Amino acid sequence: MLKLTELINLEVQLLKDAEADPVKIRTRDRAIGQKLVEKNISRPQMFLQWLARVGEKEATVPGELYSTAIRIVRYILFFSGLAVGLSTGSGVLHFDGTQPVNVVNFLAIFLGMQFITYILFFLNCLPQKLQNVFPFLGDFYNVLRRFSELIARNSTRFLGEVSQAKIHQYFDTLNRIRRRQIIYQKIEKWLLVGLTQTFSLAFNLGALVICVYLIVFSDLAFAWNTTLTLQNESFHQIVHVLSQPWQEIFPDAVPSLDLVEKTRFFRLEGEYLNAINSQRSADVRALGGWWPFLVASLFFYGLVPRILLYAIARWRFNKNIKRVPFNTADFSALYERLMTPVVQTRANIPQSNNNLDQNEELRSQIHIQPAGDFCIVIYWGEFQLAEEELKLLLSQRFGWQIKEKYEAGLFDNYSDTTALGKFSKSKNEMESIVVLVESWETPSKAIKYFLQNLRQYILPDRPIIVGLINTTPAENLAPLLEDWQSWQNEMAPLADPYLRVEPMVEEIQ
Repeated sequence: MLKLTELINLEVQLLKDAEADPVKIRTRDRAIGQKLVEKNISRPQMFLQWLARVGEKEATVPGELYSTAIRIVRYILFFSGLAVGLSTGSGVLHFDGTQPVNVVNFLAIFLGMQFITYILFFLNCLPQKLQNVFPFLGDFYNVLRRFSELIARNSTRFLGEVSQAKIHQYFDTLNRIRRRQIIYQKIEKWLLVGLTQTFSLAFNLGALVICVYLIVFSDLAFAWNTTLTLQNESFHQIVHVLSQPWQEIFPDAVPSLDLVEKTRFFRLEGEYLNAINSQRSADVRALGGWWPFLVASLFFYGLVPRILLYAIARWRFNKNIKRVPFNTADFSALYERLMTPVVQTRANIPQSNNNLDQNEELRSQIHIQPAGDFCIVIYWGEFQLAEEELKLLLSQRFGWQIKEKYEAGLFDNYSDTTALGKFSKSKNEMESIVVLVESWETPSKAIKYFLQNLRQYILPDRPIIVGLINTTPAENLAPLLEDWQSWQNEMAPLADPYLRVEPMVEEIQ
């Protein structure tokens, strides 16, 4: 399993490569791949070995910087939660000898508020469609994300070896990755949940510590009162229900009806219910009899659940890290660069058969596993290509054969509707979809809208490749570098992790 640090470093390097000259990148990666091809290793391990050869040799790289920042945020939240818990507990249990500590107030603050946060936690665990019913959930975590990033940006200035400009550059890169890779949303979600539970766990720990401290080292008097019309028996029933988790283990921490009756307090008269002639209750020990119940409540409803929720958040975080798919568009392109020989594809058919034979020979030598034997081709707009040329390009570039050909992006909407209708009948198929476009054309809203609709008709992880072909030159179909970069930039906001832009000819001009 990869660590978060390694995953971030991989994504940052892929993002850098996406902005570089693809010919140079492919040549570099193929040279690295020739050294790795004989090793029987998994994709993640192969990518890590690749990263070790191409990554920048810096003292601090984005993954380490991000992990350090998160660690600092976690420490800040822990000690902040501890301080808030200590101060809150001290305030709630404040006793100056005139007014007793109100048990109802204690339960409302330390149990009532936590029950609300528990509900929010479980709502956050619902499927995304159900979460949309509660928009405030997303708002809460967005605020937490911004807050954490703000703390991280400023706290990392203590890392003397990294300039502030470099720090901001790293975080801007991480934000680009977040927008581009929706597959990491669950990882980020459980990372943020873990941070909230760090604060909450520390809060309850601080509250429990100050509670025990004040009980042991001071003389507290407890009572219960409320403006509501509540009988002694009803309140006893409430605290009896709350005592269910520990009544078998710690029976002394279960308040009795007698304790409830003796410690009811009326603020207006400033006396207990059973007080005689404005004197204290005869059983003075009863005034401190609530402390086992309060400590048990804080432990079983505060500290223990927070420990469990923190453990769940860490487990889900690690589980999602482990389940990161390495067949997304960027990782698939990297795998192809590492494992596929560099063959300079051209539109010159007579000499291409030798290239095709050479490609197949090299492919068999390194045991290439192609993404699929067949693919679906979509001609976008008025673009057309001779059948033999198209077969040659797909064979040389990806090792695929054509299964079906469709047209879309014409002046009428009928072609788009027809093409999408074809995919609705084969929703569960996984053949790659190659959308052929003329590279010199400016990416329009129409093709972006079509690609978004296309994703709705197919599986979420079915590969889509926008294949660029330059029809301007007489013999070479290679797109211009600036055209390729333009398509890359325009497709990025779609945030489709299984969509990529590829030149159909590897010699980008």
